[in-house]
Amino acid sequence: MTKKTDSLLFKLALVLVLFTTLILVIGAFNAYVNQNTEYQTKVEERIQNIASALQKMLENDSKNFLKYQKYFLANHDKILIPADFADYKPAKAEFEKLFAEKYPGKIFDEVDFDSMPEDLKIAFATYYHEYWLWTFEKMR
Repeated sequence: MTKKTDSLLFKLALVLVLFTTLILVIGAFNAYVNQNTEYQTKVEERIQNIASALQKMLENDSKNFLKYQKYFLANHDKILIPADFADYKPAKAEFEKLFAEKYPGKIFDEVDFDSMPEDLKIAFATYYHEYWLWTFEKMR
């Protein structure tokens, strides 16, 4: 009598099982690599879209952003941003209130930034800084 492990049928079945297992492992690895590559491509595309959106926002608001940047670089120590701020709207409302008090009936672009009083410049820079922090955080 021959053992079951010595039979040709058992050896063929064992080879078939090993071959099938190898094919499944290779297929799973290939699927993983493809999915990972696709994920990385989507992430890069999303980052590029966000960067383009931020670039367009800055280009559309370049005039005010340059005013803010110039003032901020010279006076950053005067601008106090709370570490736990969640929204820029209170700072915007404060700036708009001060602006309306100082320049009733005018809009921001009609007034020379350099001739504004210091408290209004600080309010503008605070609002703008919070706005861009909030915007970048939301884009993140």
